[in-house]
Formats: sequence, C-alpha cells, structure tokens
Amino acid sequence: MLHSPLTIRHIDAIAFTQAPGLIGCLLVGTQFAKSLALALNKPLIAVHHMQAHVLANIIPQQLPDGSFTEPIAFKFAEPQIPALNFSFSGLKTSILYFLQKQEAGFIEANLHDLCASIQHSIVTILLKKLSKAVLQTGVKNIAIAGGVSANSGLRQALQQMGKQKGWKTHIPAFEYCTDNAGMIAITGYYKYLAGNFTDLSVSPTARAEW
Repeated sequence: MLHSPLTIRHIDAIAFTQAPGLIGCLLVGTQFAKSLALALNKPLIAVHHMQAHVLANIIPQQLPDGSFTEPIAFKFAEPQIPALNFSFSGLKTSILYFLQKQEAGFIEANLHDLCASIQHSIVTILLKKLSKAVLQTGVKNIAIAGGVSANSGLRQALQQMGKQKGWKTHIPAFEYCTDNAGMIAITGYYKYLAGNFTDLSVSPTARAEW
C-alpha cells in the first residue's frame, strides 16, 4: 500500500460544498470545514455543487473510444417539446401504453431489449436538443456532467456525435460523475488560485442561484 508523505499540515485551503443540496448534510460539512479552517488557520473556500460537477470535466483522465450501438428492439413516441425545453412525460406514457398492450410475461422475456430501447430513446432526445442548442448558440465545446453523465450509452453517443459534427466534447471520468470529493477539490483549487475565499460567517443553503 502506498502512503503519501503529505499530512493535513500541508493543506493550503479548506474547500466545502456550500450549496445546493440536503440542508442537513450541508450543515455538517460546513461546520466541519469552518472548524478545520479555524484550527489550521487556513483560508475557507465555498463551492457551488453544480459548478463542481461541471469542473469535474477538467480533472485529468483518459476516455475509452467507442461507438453507440445500443439495440433498438422497440420504438417509442418522441415528445415534441418546443425550443430547448425537456419533458419525458410523453415518453413515459408511450412506454406505459406499450407495456399495457403486451401479454403476461412480456417484460421478463424482453427486459434487456426494453431497457436498451428506452435508453436509446432518452439519449436520442437529449442529443437532438443538444444539436439544436449548438445551432442556436454556435458553441462547440460540449460538456456533460452529473450523475446522468455516468450512463455509458450517453457517453458513447456524445463522443460519436461530437466526431461527426466537429465538436470538442468533454466527459468526466466515471468516478467523477456522481457526487465526489474530487470535483469539490478541483473547484476549490481554481478558486484558491483566484483568491476567491469566504469567511466564517458563510452559511449553507439547500437552494442557491448559480
């Protein structure tokens, strides 16, 4: 087992999640971070949870190459939602009605194909909206983040579409998709370089503006 020669005394600053999230968890984390910063006489850095998910994309990594080849055994209705808005209620209704028409035992016999087809429908909807957003904005540096970015079908489909359309795609390593300390640390690092500190009066909030 490898052991780092660094100790807590080598820490330059204390970064913590200030918002948004479950208030009980945020209170515990904030109070611990304040106490540690005070005890070590280190600067305190408040991190926005959603910003950290986005910045997880710049943690050094290597991504496997691949193509999106999920089977499409079943076709479901695609919701026609205007502009760049999302709603999956129509898709869920389509799936429900489809399953209600099937005979007993159908789900068990076709579970894998059903899951793959539903995933394909969702990924297709997401990427169509993304393509529309790129056309409207001209932005071609595309990043995904958060728990949904752990989905292998979405990751592969985005990489494939990015190559086809000339986008520069950014996909976080799998271990940095769901909530993790690494994304807080990388955000804290850049805020430290910018001198963006907070003081001990900071309070956590369950909801916060970006």
